[in-house]
Amino acid sequence: MRGRMTAAFALIGSTACSPGVTPAHPSDCAPSRAYRDLDQDGYGGGAPLWRCADEIEAEALISTGGDCDDTAARVNPGVSESCNDIDDDCDGSIDEDAPADRSWHPDADGDGYGDPNNSFSSCAQPEVGWVLDDADCDDSNPDHKP
Repeated sequence: MRGRMTAAFALIGSTACSPGVTPAHPSDCAPSRAYRDLDQDGYGGGAPLWRCADEIEAEALISTGGDCDDTAARVNPGVSESCNDIDDDCDGSIDEDAPADRSWHPDADGDGYGDPNNSFSSCAQPEVGWVLDDADCDDSNPDHKP
């Protein structure tokens, strides 16, 4: 009976390359950080998984994390910021380095339509009172609008 207990303990106590388990001895395997890449953009999201090399390959995991939206391939740390109200490059800031590709127009009369003869290019709204629609024919009268 004693021999069987020792063998059973040896099998139960083994952690060599078991999924999600750090081995008891560094000689069993050296687990590495790995990530699931749901959108297949080369960056994984979520908490890292600790796996041995053979498991990383078998589970098609990757070693690069940092994806803040692993459901959208256009969002990852390797892309440039776009003017779209999304944190494209996963740095915690929205549109901070995006090109100024929106033309904002002052809306002096507050009717939601701006002056077509005056504009400011910026990704973000410069301040309250500026709008994207430049169709106001008389920006001094809120009753004159398209």
